[in-house]
Amino acid sequence: MAALAQAATLAAYFGTGGSPSRTAEVMHIHVNTVTQRLDRIGKLLGEGWSDPERALEIQLALRLHRLGHTSER
Repeated sequence: MAALAQAATLAAYFGTGGSPSRTAEVMHIHVNTVTQRLDRIGKLLGEGWSDPERALEIQLALRLHRLGHTSER
């Protein structure tokens, strides 16, 4: 469940233009929860995960992952 929450948070974060407060609004969670999740994501993905080139790669991976799960149904 934690991995799904992190993936959803990351997708929402990118979808809101990188705004933690807007991500919190969209996900109906507290901004501190978003911040904690983004910190955990940063530890998993390493420094520079939100740099433009790396962020694009991560966004593409999230979309491919979502498409893979959609086609299984």
